[in-house]
Amino acid sequence: MINKKLHKAYNEKIKGLKNSPEFADEVDGPILMHCWEEEYNKSAYKILFVGQECNGWIGYMDDKIDTSIDGYKEFALSKNGNRTIFWQYVNRINSALNPAQAEGKNFLWTNVSKFSTLDGKGLDWDTHVSTINNFNCLKEEINATKPDVVIFLSGPNYDGKINVQFNNEVKFEPFKERHIREISKLEHPDLPQQTYRIYHPNYLQRSKKSYLLDELIDHLKSKKI
Repeated sequence: MINKKLHKAYNEKIKGLKNSPEFADEVDGPILMHCWEEEYNKSAYKILFVGQECNGWIGYMDDKIDTSIDGYKEFALSKNGNRTIFWQYVNRINSALNPAQAEGKNFLWTNVSKFSTLDGKGLDWDTHVSTINNFNCLKEEINATKPDVVIFLSGPNYDGKINVQFNNEVKFEPFKERHIREISKLEHPDLPQQTYRIYHPNYLQRSKKSYLLDELIDHLKSKKI
């Protein structure tokens, strides 16, 4: 039923894109999810990972949702051979929390922005807000998939881009003794209790701060999901 719910939500929202032809020459996307339901539902921790934006996706704005969903299926959560730092860290987290499914397609992935520029860069603030005004699906995706854990691997500079998708009502709370920029706990009625934002994997790797990720993993392991 998860994919049916996602499909329904995307179909209802796609009308916003059809009313936004000005985006067609500016943005790439949208990225739309597919859930490998049997694997996902067997997970000890059902996890939704949220990155920044795709570095290229389908190459143009498409109002036919199956085009993007098929691209997501083909990508297969990096199982098609993509092993960037981002995906190494995603699989590291999933392996730690779901060791029986270490190589599975048992989790979900999306991005703070479902769009990028045509050359794979992040949208400026005004364009991001415009896409949210016309095609905001994150709350519906979370409601359809009901993850136990949401991890925003987006870094603190994307907090505003997250918050605007929840009517600017998300509370970014400190995580233990860590600075709020390093790890934040996100609180909002439409987010699961275990929702966190941490640095992007590229920064974690470059700054040699992957221990922050280990702290978050250990914390999640201590929780009864």
